[in-house]
Amino acid sequence: MKLNLKKENIGFYLSAIFLGIVFGGYRFTNMMSDWVGYENYITHNYQRPFVTRALIPYIVEQLHKFNISPEFLFQSFEVIATILCIIFFEKLLSYFIHNKFYTQVMANALIIMAPFLLILPRLINLWYPYDIFSLLFNILLIIFLYKENYLLYYPLFIIATINRESTFFVTFAMLFIYFKNYTHKKLFLHIAAQFFIWLTIVKTMDRLLTHEEGYYFEFLLMKNFGFIKDIFTAQGITGGSIGRSVFQVASFFHALSFLFITVIVVQNWKLLDQLFLRRLFFTSIPFYFVVFVRTNAYEYRLIAEFLPFVFLPGAYVIYQRIMSAAKN
Repeated sequence: MKLNLKKENIGFYLSAIFLGIVFGGYRFTNMMSDWVGYENYITHNYQRPFVTRALIPYIVEQLHKFNISPEFLFQSFEVIATILCIIFFEKLLSYFIHNKFYTQVMANALIIMAPFLLILPRLINLWYPYDIFSLLFNILLIIFLYKENYLLYYPLFIIATINRESTFFVTFAMLFIYFKNYTHKKLFLHIAAQFFIWLTIVKTMDRLLTHEEGYYFEFLLMKNFGFIKDIFTAQGITGGSIGRSVFQVASFFHALSFLFITVIVVQNWKLLDQLFLRRLFFTSIPFYFVVFVRTNAYEYRLIAEFLPFVFLPGAYVIYQRIMSAAKN
């Protein structure tokens, strides 16, 4: 993958840098970055499962030995990762949409939507160093999956899993995308290899880094149903707290931007004529199930890293509608 440094792309790269800085600034000034504490991140002294997501804390820990501030390192890495998200998502879009202006606008839109997922609809504004990198790694993994470049896919899969264990959604994507394209044996070997890698990393990180109490996997289905119930009980609308209820509803549905794109894809399914994108979108089925069972309804940071799985098909469908309208 090479960056196109032609003059007409300078504005795009400048906007990516600007958005990366602004988004990073919002994250660090509007969220509780001191909830764990930078020093605790690099000493891996906090609860599971968060402590097992150790890629960025470990890198910062090593660089801190050169007397560089952990706060500066964490903030710099986040800004750089955000910029790279925009650049590589534009690259991913360009495989399906051959309109440079449109792909650049949509790549910027990815980060414009991100605050709705990572900053605003939160009852507890926690900051963790792995969130933005999970989004970046998913974009890159989808690129390598599309190119079938497994020489790069597997090393990145390992790195991404050390960053956060949610990489198994990419494995689901491979299952859906290549179910009919690969022989059963070839597909089984890929899925089995990724499951082995994923399980080995998850178990190893848990044993090495878990020093405090907490659960790696929590069953939160009933708790989430209770959250929905509270919206319409004495604590919510029927109790007169309309403002709180509206905020709870917005939190539960984790950002109108995400749902809006999902609805667009479903309503315009016939326009989604790229088989890769159709099958990629199907990954939302196990995603919604796992998220609702395992994640707190009011704390859905996981949604952000899944954004390219939905926004990529969404951007394609929107482009098809624009082209159709232009012809008419």
